[in-house]
Amino acid sequence: MILANAALRQSLFALSRSSPVRSRLIIPFRGLAKGSPTQVAAEETREANAGYGIQIVSGRHTLYSDLMPEAGGNDKGPSPKEYALVALSSCTLMTVRMYSDSMIKSGKWPGKSIEKLSVSCSEHGDDQHVPLNIQVELKLRSNLDEEQIKRLVAAAEKCPVKRMMKGGVKNGITTVLVKD
Repeated sequence: MILANAALRQSLFALSRSSPVRSRLIIPFRGLAKGSPTQVAAEETREANAGYGIQIVSGRHTLYSDLMPEAGGNDKGPSPKEYALVALSSCTLMTVRMYSDSMIKSGKWPGKSIEKLSVSCSEHGDDQHVPLNIQVELKLRSNLDEEQIKRLVAAAEKCPVKRMMKGGVKNGITTVLVKD
């Protein structure tokens, strides 16, 4: 089942805004943050012809980011905007999976299961730097009923990365210069 039908999306959006179901959702967000680094560092790769290559260190993981050759990079990794979409899609999937697992394991959804779950994000608009809209699409193969699916969609709205992107950082984002 694909939750891409416009009428269904609108009704689920209305439900998530007006339904008492919204206030009953309990998502164990702290589980997503346990063990996550609170700081991530990015450093230029200053090799010959490095373009805009960046090495990113996050805890015990090393990642790379770059731009496509058309933008002066060497395409050695996803662009920062691609990482933002990756963060949104992976966080949404983890949030929905954690919620569904908790409902199934607790016995609140007896005999129910999710065979397959995937999330994709796409940006829309004319501005190449900041999209007018980002659409998150859930794809689901399960034996859940319509009410349970609505609850999963409402859980997806609770994704911490989505909340950050929508302005949920209480005191904003500040940039400070630190001398090396």
